[in-house]
Amino acid sequence: MNWFEANNRDVVQAVPPSKRLIHFYSFIKRRQERYLARVAHDAERYASLVDDPVLDNWKFTNVYRILDRVTQYELKHVIDDVDGRFDGMLDHMIGIYIFRLFNSIPTWEMLPEEYKYCPSKHLTDIEAFVEDKRRQGVTIYNNAYMLTPPWTFGCETRTQLFMRTLRNMLADESLHKVYSSPDLRETFGIFLRQEGFGEFLAYQFALDYSYNHFDVDYEAFVVPGIGCQRGMRRVWPGLGKELMPGILKCMAKSKLWIELLTYEGKELPLRGNDLQNCFCEYDKYCRVQSQEKARLKNAFSRKYSQLEEPYIPKAWRI
Repeated sequence: MNWFEANNRDVVQAVPPSKRLIHFYSFIKRRQERYLARVAHDAERYASLVDDPVLDNWKFTNVYRILDRVTQYELKHVIDDVDGRFDGMLDHMIGIYIFRLFNSIPTWEMLPEEYKYCPSKHLTDIEAFVEDKRRQGVTIYNNAYMLTPPWTFGCETRTQLFMRTLRNMLADESLHKVYSSPDLRETFGIFLRQEGFGEFLAYQFALDYSYNHFDVDYEAFVVPGIGCQRGMRRVWPGLGKELMPGILKCMAKSKLWIELLTYEGKELPLRGNDLQNCFCEYDKYCRVQSQEKARLKNAFSRKYSQLEEPYIPKAWRI
């Protein structure tokens, strides 16, 4: 069963019982409390929350996907283009692709201004610039995503592969369709058909383009990544993939016992894509806690520090 079929199943009417469910809820609740204390500039509250050696010493992403540091930057400076830098719609749609491809603020900021904001005229220049930096030993890609080996598609580098895919999407206007569609199922399907895109990457790109629209139904289509699948099976051992989207959608509609993010007095619900990320992080939390011999999270050495108010996508404020 693929994710299109799994999402067509009826939404689970109730979250299945599990002895581990309270443990999962506790993890996301405490992670969110730490974030909110830093946003509120409440050092005293933050200090009272330092009681978990795993959360206190290892890095975990925030509960909401949009609160990821890189996504916050992308929302403000690329997707919403608050500085009004892009030359037009074509350059804007290409800019979103390029930013998420490298998934790196330093890489974006090192690109020359005309390459970033008028990329339609500089695709070859961008590729040459990035490859030159890579040969100099500069880290170009954020390692959060595992990308397809380029040689499986006859390319020497990731940049060559994904820039070729970008050109193909521009030629057949599939990138235009992604940019204009609020339907996650449709945009996921478009990306999934492209060279270099697997299920996880296709969903991440589809989510980024969704922030450009105000009428997206985030519970209509959810794609659990491999990490999410592992995390969900820690709560429900042996859980089949066909049930996962329905459970995530059901959880998104239920009370999760955590303090939600608010904007102008309105609560922003946790969505299915947020919960799929939470389960991925929960799997990593459990691996650190049990000292499993697997790739763990990075050590978290930063002490209490204040955070700015989160940036909420313009499309969500309509």
